[in-house]
Amino acid sequence: MISGQNIIICNHVSYFDPFAIGYITYKYINEYWKIKFVAYHKVFEIPIVGYIVRSLGTIPIEMKETPIEVENIYIQESSCEMLKKCEKILRDGYSLFIFPEGRRNHNPSKLNKLKYGPYNLSKKTGCAIQVLSLDAIDKIWPAKGKPNGSGRITITKCDNPRYFDSPDQYRSEVARLMESGMSNL
Repeated sequence: MISGQNIIICNHVSYFDPFAIGYITYKYINEYWKIKFVAYHKVFEIPIVGYIVRSLGTIPIEMKETPIEVENIYIQESSCEMLKKCEKILRDGYSLFIFPEGRRNHNPSKLNKLKYGPYNLSKKTGCAIQVLSLDAIDKIWPAKGKPNGSGRITITKCDNPRYFDSPDQYRSEVARLMESGMSNL
């Protein structure tokens, strides 16, 4: 069970990840109504899904259109606005869910470079970071393509919520924790 206010992060390898996160939120977070999410801005344009994410108070982040194999390139203005909104949400007492890899990782056997947004938000607001790890979700719906299978997804809660002393410690410890829950590695 995840309780208290946290910045919740996990790896991101599938279109199915948001559904798994929705399940985690409802089933394992004591105050599931007090959590907000960050999502790719294009999700807001999908009929019905866009309505749902807006209704949940999800915060958009805009990226340039690049091939999935290329590292995310964020629109600077959108990135700054997203961080301001996230900070306000955390100061208002909500938890926040964010994928520190940014967009979906096309290679589930290797983490993308972790962004420092969760670390910076933790330092500014005093909220701890709860690390989760998703495993085998890409076998159901890979980063590229359509749903192609079924299987058992493993969701690992990595340690208790924690604070990090430096950006480098954050990046190395989060990578270690996430990778420990991923069987593909």
